[in-house]
Amino acid sequence: MRISLPQLRFATAGVAALFAAAACGEDITIPPATIPNVVDTITLAAVTGTPVDQPSAYDIVNKLVVHTTIKQPFDMVFDIPPDSNLFKPALLVGLQDAAGLLPSSLPFDSITTAPEEDYVSDAPLPVQLGSTFIGQSRLSNQNCTLGSLPRYAKFHVLEIDSDARTVTLELLVNQNCAYRSLEPGIPET
Repeated sequence: MRISLPQLRFATAGVAALFAAAACGEDITIPPATIPNVVDTITLAAVTGTPVDQPSAYDIVNKLVVHTTIKQPFDMVFDIPPDSNLFKPALLVGLQDAAGLLPSSLPFDSITTAPEEDYVSDAPLPVQLGSTFIGQSRLSNQNCTLGSLPRYAKFHVLEIDSDARTVTLELLVNQNCAYRSLEPGIPET
């Protein structure tokens, strides 16, 4: 059977309209979350003034501390330039990235859901003992059938060691695609 060019265009337009209608609908089902949110503790070294074998960056998508000298994606780095402590979103260290951080005035345990917007991706953020932040990762389709979407995390600064040039963080990462819950356990939202 042969299909003429006008028939092919008509069929293609019909399929495209079907996909567009499904994309605009409110009935898209998010797959159930399967990865539990767990509170953890990590230590990052400053990206400057420390040995290169000490991890200075954090990858929210994979829940990993990362060495910036290895070609692995990451979402933020820690640094101690003169007279300050800073988190820098990946964009500020040369990565083309949509990752961002949002300072919060809420205590760590009171942050239950990540907001959808207002993340800072183009400026360093000051870090102080006790500070809390919400993080939005770069876009990733890893373990995500819905396409490339960010993952979310919350961070609490437990310790800043100026001599060792490190920061210790309490954190919770939600690795489930399309979920913004920042509470321990299997997310429902």
